[in-house]
Amino acid sequence: MAFNWHLICILQMEWFFESAANAENVKYYECGADSLRHGMVSYTAGIAFIVYGSVVEIMYAIVIMVMMKREYRVLSCYKIMMVLGIYDMASIGVDALLSGYFMLVGASYCTYPSLIYVTGALALGLWCGSCMTCLILVVNRLLDVCNQRLMEMLFGNNRTYAVLMIPHLYSLYICFFTPPVLFNSEYFTWLFDPLTKLHPTAVVPKF
Repeated sequence: MAFNWHLICILQMEWFFESAANAENVKYYECGADSLRHGMVSYTAGIAFIVYGSVVEIMYAIVIMVMMKREYRVLSCYKIMMVLGIYDMASIGVDALLSGYFMLVGASYCTYPSLIYVTGALALGLWCGSCMTCLILVVNRLLDVCNQRLMEMLFGNNRTYAVLMIPHLYSLYICFFTPPVLFNSEYFTWLFDPLTKLHPTAVVPKF
């Protein structure tokens, strides 16, 4: 089946802003009197998500504070890992803490359409930015072993920050110009399909 780019275009974040910041006004994302408005409440999963997320956030904060010391910041790998840690902390805020709250209240897309639409776009952008930053860290470590000259050319002094613009731009692109993931408590996860009646389930985003 041919990939339908028209359908992808109408699922972008720009349509959210054009719809007066109301996700229910975005074509194919309308809920109406949908029976799927309420999901499934799970206090066990909700509490587990929040406790796990809180513990990991504290651990991450401690590690990042250590890496911010001048003796470590002069090394390009620590600069990359600091940025990666910030991406991860922001992602955990959505993927664990906010997901935990959604599980406690039994949320689905139609429960909080605008909140879930925006945070889903943010979560996907952060995840993709984190993945790209990991790839840059791998390249950095390989060059440190295999090609010191190229390593210095790409990551020497403050050039590391210029290289890190790549995942930042990629993250922004994913956030604003691709379909968001949407939370559904019945499946304990974020899905591309809001499970509303008019949404074309055959459309799968490609990055």
